[in-house]
Amino acid sequence: MASQMTLACCLHGRTMTITVIVAYGKAFSATMKLVTYTCFNSLVGNLPNLHTVKLASNVDLKISDAKCLTDKIFLVPYASIKKRSSSLVTLDLAYNLLKSSDIFHWIFNFTPNLHSIYLDQNLLEGPIPDRFGKAMNSLEVLRLGTNKLKGTIPASLGNLCTLQELHLYNNNLSGGISSFIHNISWCNRHKFQSLNLSHDLAIGMLPNHSILSSLRALDLSRNQLTGEIPKSIGLLHDLDYLYLNGNNLEGDITETHFTNLSKLRVLDLSDNSFSLKVGTTWVPPFQLFRLGLASCKLGPTFPRWLQTQSQIEFLDISDAGIDDFVPEWFWNNLRSLCQMNMSCNNLKGTIPDLPIMFAGGNRNMLIRSSNKLEGGIPTFLKQADSLDLSKDKITDLKTFLCGKNITTEMRTLDLSKNQIMGQLPDCWEHLTSLRYLDLSNNKLSGNIFHNPWVLLFIWKIWSYVTTNYLENYHSH
Repeated sequence: MASQMTLACCLHGRTMTITVIVAYGKAFSATMKLVTYTCFNSLVGNLPNLHTVKLASNVDLKISDAKCLTDKIFLVPYASIKKRSSSLVTLDLAYNLLKSSDIFHWIFNFTPNLHSIYLDQNLLEGPIPDRFGKAMNSLEVLRLGTNKLKGTIPASLGNLCTLQELHLYNNNLSGGISSFIHNISWCNRHKFQSLNLSHDLAIGMLPNHSILSSLRALDLSRNQLTGEIPKSIGLLHDLDYLYLNGNNLEGDITETHFTNLSKLRVLDLSDNSFSLKVGTTWVPPFQLFRLGLASCKLGPTFPRWLQTQSQIEFLDISDAGIDDFVPEWFWNNLRSLCQMNMSCNNLKGTIPDLPIMFAGGNRNMLIRSSNKLEGGIPTFLKQADSLDLSKDKITDLKTFLCGKNITTEMRTLDLSKNQIMGQLPDCWEHLTSLRYLDLSNNKLSGNIFHNPWVLLFIWKIWSYVTTNYLENYHSH
């Protein structure tokens, strides 16, 4: 069985943990200084059963302190090329300051049998070497996210028969993705499971995804993709996560797109120009815990199919063209809710006072409305960490503040631009964690300086702001 050893990398008084898995060996500990090329490569070259090297920097340190790994360590002298590691299968150098392409050449020359490479959260520049698709015949996982890589995705990556995960998110990669998708070889189409190209500069239209029959996670969000979603995406029967938000996509989304997506748990199509056109009796084959449809046309009627989704934790249906009353079943379905944004619609009616207890507490719950909801605020919404019902037609504040007590850690309450009238209530004792309160543009009356809870709140806000200002000031 494989065993683990931990080395301490110390440089300039800083320590970085190295986790090494040695196949069929005994666990041991040692201390070494990885300040030279010879020292690091002796670690890799002189341990014949070395299985895993993990030199991910301590992310709690400031970037200026995390300098255990520099590009100089990976300069490859010609005479040392013969000292390869045939047993090393996992290399994790994430969260360091690697910048040049030297690390790539080191990998190609010393560790050609790697199965997993983690180089995310570095400063890598330039293009992704085409040699990845030619020299790394055993590669299963390649993570290069959050760097400064440029150029296009090498089409040769699609020729890796072993590749299962490719994460290139948050770089400056450009060009289309069709060549890579279409180049996924027949020997790999039933193995490839995860593709993350989010926050890049990809352009063009979405390709036919049916070739990726085993795909479980697809994230192409925050790019510059155009065109429509092909109906072939409904053939990805193993798909769990689909992120296409933040592009320039358009067209109709029909039931056909979701035909076989029974395993889907995350669907985010926000910030595109889609129109969701499904039947009034449609029952989706999936149960989602995250749904993003902001700026997609769902209305004018309230989407009935949402009644089938009882496990929603994140919901964004803002700016969705809904002009309708909110049904009571909708509020009953929110017991797992963490965040909800339903703003910028024309939602009407009252929020029913239901005996709802959200699962797991508030968990930083955020609820936003800004519609035409009227009447009072039900007590169950006190469980939210942040409640924004601004720009509605709320008329009653006292019932919400002075009604039956629910333990709350609410920090933000925005009820501005409503129609709240009468005296400012004096029962704020249940909102002891409040840090932001906006009641502007209502019709409240009274003297706030005669209200001890309001004075206490003002003092708390002043103390909070002053403390944070002084901490920020001294940190600079």
